Amino acid sequence: MKIVWNKVTWYSKVVAMCLMIALPVVGFYLGEKYGEKKGFIYWAESRLSLKGDEDKETDFYADISKWVIHPMDDIGIEVRYPLDLEEEDLSRTAPASDWRLDSQGILGQKILKVRIPKIFDRQTNFSGAELTIGYSADKKAIKDCITAPQNGSVTEKEINGRIYSVFSSSDAGAGNYYDTKSYRSVVNGKCYAIEHTIHSVNIKNYPNSYDLRLVHKDRVTKLLDDMVGTLIVK
Repeated sequence: MKIVWNKVTWYSKVVAMCLMIALPVVGFYLGEKYGEKKGFIYWAESRLSLKGDEDKETDFYADISKWVIHPMDDIGIEVRYPLDLEEEDLSRTAPASDWRLDSQGILGQKILKVRIPKIFDRQTNFSGAELTIGYSADKKAIKDCITAPQNGSVTEKEINGRIYSVFSSSDAGAGNYYDTKSYRSVVNGKCYAIEHTIHSVNIKNYPNSYDLRLVHKDRVTKLLDDMVGTLIVK
């Protein structure tokens, strides 16, 4: 059979159509395999370096002298926290009922929020944590300041010369877990609430192939408690 170049024939159309179908499929398949390989390499490398990174972070956070000092002289409060955590000054926002846990609708002023990101406890079901400081001069807030919330436990702790009632509580919903600790004290006619909450998710919501571990709650709680331990209410 004589081949005639630059002429469209029925068999050249068939060959072209087959190539149009096959090439994207082959390209997609090879791309998927490449992505899986890169993903596995990244996962393996991150797992190998995870322990060393955690140790470095723990050493850094253990040295409170390296932390940022956040003075609020107009309010009479000082607190420290690690430099790389996200901080939000709320002292000039409008009064709201979320200044403390279980406020029963009483208005107060939330003045500071410090967030610990999800990456702090990698490859776990940890979803983040935050520390907040708030207060209220409302008479009912002062009266109920050191009354334990429903289903909460209470202890006492001295922080820089002041006694705080400490309430611990847990909540859950839609596969999310919230563990909260609230430090409260009445100072200069105000009920102060220093609270931290650890947010984690149901680990069963993720495929086993993710190889997730349970949140290192003791490690996260220690950092939060250490921040609370730097609080000075003047």
